[in-house]
Amino acid sequence: MAKNLKWLVVGLVAVLAFFALRSCGGPNEKYWIKKALYDQAVADAAAQHVTDMGTIVTQEGTITARDADIANLKAVIVQKSAKITGLAHDLAALQAAEPAQPELETQPLVISLRAQIGNLTKLYSISVEIIDTKDAVIADWTAKFNAQAVISETWKAAYETEHRLRLTAEELNITLEHQRDASRLYGKLTTAGLAAAGAYLLLTK
Repeated sequence: MAKNLKWLVVGLVAVLAFFALRSCGGPNEKYWIKKALYDQAVADAAAQHVTDMGTIVTQEGTITARDADIANLKAVIVQKSAKITGLAHDLAALQAAEPAQPELETQPLVISLRAQIGNLTKLYSISVEIIDTKDAVIADWTAKFNAQAVISETWKAAYETEHRLRLTAEELNITLEHQRDASRLYGKLTTAGLAAAGAYLLLTK
């Protein structure tokens, strides 16, 4: 009877050891399915990050090139503006030095020429106004571009921060998985050792 009781206890210890080992078996199938999907998403995100960084570098190169073009065009505008100022000064000097000949003012040719000069002067004034208006539009576009550039740089910085955080979280997750695997192995060995020790003690009494 005592011998049968010993074997009953041994069987009970074995069953308990089986369930203990099973409980140390780690995550179930659903976890590994989700883990595989997550790993794939991480790989896709890493590949997309490389593509995005390449696109950003390319666009930054384009911006640098456009900045150089804009600087050259501004230099041309300054030169031409100086020429316009000089010509306007010359025109004013010519008008001031014009000899007074009232008898010529009634001549059809003089009347026509003065009308043409008046129209050209108006065209010049209107052209200057258009240029000034365009300069104001360009200034607004520049301010808008600068604001958009600040927004883009802010988003880029936020994106880089999130990317670094994700990499840190990924490293932490890998570390925890290694610790979990080590703990699971330790739990299995401890459970098996305790079960064997219990069985040995019972059988040797």
